[in-house]
Amino acid sequence: RFASAGTSPTTTGSFFPANRTELFDYDAIIIGNLSATSFIDQQLLQITDFVRLKGGGLLLLGGSLSLSHPNREESYLVTPIASVLPVEIELGQLLATDYLPTSPSRFKFTLSNAGRKSPLLTFADGTYDNLRQWHQLPELIGYSKVKRAKAGAVVLATHPSDRNQFGPRILLARHEYNRGRVMIFTPHD
Repeated sequence: RFASAGTSPTTTGSFFPANRTELFDYDAIIIGNLSATSFIDQQLLQITDFVRLKGGGLLLLGGSLSLSHPNREESYLVTPIASVLPVEIELGQLLATDYLPTSPSRFKFTLSNAGRKSPLLTFADGTYDNLRQWHQLPELIGYSKVKRAKAGAVVLATHPSDRNQFGPRILLARHEYNRGRVMIFTPHD
């Protein structure tokens, strides 16, 4: 079972399991484009315990409300969720987004060496066929900037041209956190 927190901040609390026992019945949680203030403190701690103690999976998706929020109080940076992520969150970054059809901010997913070998990112048998499939995917538009990968994290994909002092900007990363698994996907589309 998967618990999914969607895109409407007006439904605060109603999308989340009623208690820790109910939450622990799930296998994974997907948080999509919700600011940290969409959750109460107890829910954020339960999510962390879900990963750390139960061994559940967590997928955090990028978006203007989730990862790119410049307001410290609404960012996951100051919550328990930040401790379980495979990356360090970067506060105060404006969105790297431009939705014009000819925008230079359109980009292709660039698989890292680990990403090319990952069964999670395999579309076809054989390295050449798999990379060809990736190359044929549509361009992405916009992503949330994160600072860098944490020790032990596996970076699966990066931005083809945007960099910071730690290297190419991370688009997809994962790691194991205590008993659980956590993945972050920073593109917005």
